[in-house]
Amino acid sequence: MFFLSKSPTVDYILVFYVNIRDLKKTIMVSVVLSEVKMNLSKGKQLVSVIIPTHNRPQLLMKAVKSVICQTYRPIEIIIIDDGSNEPVTSEWFKKVDKNVSICIKRNESGTGVAAARNVGIRSAKGEMIAFLDDDDRWMPAKLERQVEALNRHRSFYIRGVYCQMIFEDESGKEISRTCFPSMGHMVRRRMIYTDGNIPPPSVLVDRDALFNIGLFDESMPAFEDRHWALRFLTQYDMICVDEYLVRILEHTGSRLSSYAGSMLVGERAYTHFIQNYLKEQGVGDISKAMGYRYAKLANEYMLSGDTRSGMKTFLRSMAINPFEKRAYIGFILGLGGAQLYKRIMARRMLRVRLAAVSINSTQ
Repeated sequence: MFFLSKSPTVDYILVFYVNIRDLKKTIMVSVVLSEVKMNLSKGKQLVSVIIPTHNRPQLLMKAVKSVICQTYRPIEIIIIDDGSNEPVTSEWFKKVDKNVSICIKRNESGTGVAAARNVGIRSAKGEMIAFLDDDDRWMPAKLERQVEALNRHRSFYIRGVYCQMIFEDESGKEISRTCFPSMGHMVRRRMIYTDGNIPPPSVLVDRDALFNIGLFDESMPAFEDRHWALRFLTQYDMICVDEYLVRILEHTGSRLSSYAGSMLVGERAYTHFIQNYLKEQGVGDISKAMGYRYAKLANEYMLSGDTRSGMKTFLRSMAINPFEKRAYIGFILGLGGAQLYKRIMARRMLRVRLAAVSINSTQ
């Protein structure tokens, strides 16, 4: 007896059941006959591009223009105005390509990027969904390369793609470049033990897979992208298009107190998530992961001006993992208080940026 089954990922599987009385058991043999390739010249899938924005009209226009200039069609752009002082209107985009649908949604409460992205996701009509922040830009071939790659490699588990990114300062000068591994599950380990991530602007995912794993956590004012990516990579996998197709703007200047507070809340929530994640999965070195995460949390306490909590959390990191060198370095720097700590860290970040620029200028 046999039957032919067709999965949502257009894999055809022929399954045979052979009854062998003498052995009193049933042998099931699964033979993958073929994978049907999408015809990229006909019946192209609609890609929904979701762009949350807040009080950055000039940067938003550049971001939208980078989407309009994509070599791939069809696309729809969904802009979520997250409580901007000057509301985003359709008049801004009167001169853009008429073949590109632009939908603008207003979120009066301004509840953050996670909620804004979720509004866009729920409104999306595309079979594939991509994300872009209002201060970042895509290279013209970004979507074309990624759609082609996802259609070529799509399987039960591979349901998304990402690409390499270039970081630049506000003058447009290149600061650094990513070096992502070829598969998402390799990034997942980095996300647990270090600051690894697959930022949303580099991602293109299957709509059904996205809804299956759940949307962005709106309770997290920061690190919501890492939280989402780790959940996605736990259930599915992604492949990397090894091309630099996204330009990320790195903002300079000192931290605003509201931003520092958001980072602290986000880091704290992400630390607890990683701890629960490792316990539920039953895999990984919890002491190594949590030693690092508490050192990072302590750093956020110090940058927010809370010396007492920062120093206590550095000590907690040392207790969990005595080999976590970041905790010892942070504790020593923190002996001078939060203000001195912030000045030292600001200088350190400047040196890192200058070193990256120097390296890139010699290549």
